[in-house]
Amino acid sequence: MSNQRLQRICCTLARAANRLGLLLGQPRAPHNLATRESARTFYNCARAELVERIRLRDNIFVFYPAAVGAVFGVALGTADKVETLLLLPFLGLGVTMLISQHFAVIGALAAYCVLEVGPFLCGLTPSEDAPQWDNSKALADYRDAAILMRTWGHALLIILPSIGALGMNWKHGICSPSPLSILWWAGVVCLVAAGVVMQRTHKFRKKINESFQWRK
Repeated sequence: MSNQRLQRICCTLARAANRLGLLLGQPRAPHNLATRESARTFYNCARAELVERIRLRDNIFVFYPAAVGAVFGVALGTADKVETLLLLPFLGLGVTMLISQHFAVIGALAAYCVLEVGPFLCGLTPSEDAPQWDNSKALADYRDAAILMRTWGHALLIILPSIGALGMNWKHGICSPSPLSILWWAGVVCLVAAGVVMQRTHKFRKKINESFQWRK
């Protein structure tokens, strides 16, 4: 039996139990207008925060390439201060943590709407079982590719500049005993940490998607 069919059966049973209680003279559960409006308010607030976090996450990608370009401009300009590029792994790690936090909370908010508020509204009388985008049929076939493409996009825009910066300063990491050598190896640690954060966030979002009951 599919998850979607099971969800519809549960909704039907919830409505039937509610109606049976009314026929037997039992008082209606305190779900009515106040609870229904509270659920709608929580849902609308969660969706509004989800959309806002998508906007904030994507805004970071507007400013980060500009910052990378500025650092490369200073490093490779007339002054030829290539060591300035060693700032990029640190900047990349900070950006990765911000973006991954938004990416993870976006998934958690979608799970709240689909797995908690959605079934609650479905169990009310009359039922509110409107399709949601986050577990819709339209998104179902694209969901895995969407997460994978987003993660690869993060990696290309954040990881590659850091790799280039470390590569252009490789002599400081291998041949130089100066403080720049410490900075180079610290940059390597930041690069690895950024990759780990991206991988863990990708797994978290994939796990959330697997928990959804996708409409067929």
